[in-house]
Amino acid sequence: MFASDDNGITKLRNILIGYCICVNPSVGYCQGMNFIAALLLIVFDGNEEHSLMGLIAIIDHYFPPHYYDHHLTGVRADQMLLKDLITCMTSDNKLHFNEQMLEEITNALSLN
Repeated sequence: MFASDDNGITKLRNILIGYCICVNPSVGYCQGMNFIAALLLIVFDGNEEHSLMGLIAIIDHYFPPHYYDHHLTGVRADQMLLKDLITCMTSDNKLHFNEQMLEEITNALSLN
């Protein structure tokens, strides 16, 4: 929908601009919103209106306040929690991650 189709990219841009400028300019655009919006476009079969409503529901009602603030407070808290969880779950295993590997994993998985 996005790699070979300019229409998909245009729809994604419209949803992100719609949210960031018209719906919630105090939050604006934050890294990671594009992944959520793209997934919603796929789920809603390319319907921009339904995807925008889904994005509003997720960001404004599912995530706690300040999750997507300018400092990414909530995202960073989730990264730290994920890092601690990985460390705790792998401490008795043969899987051991160095600090750089943990940073890369948590950054990738939290969309930051």
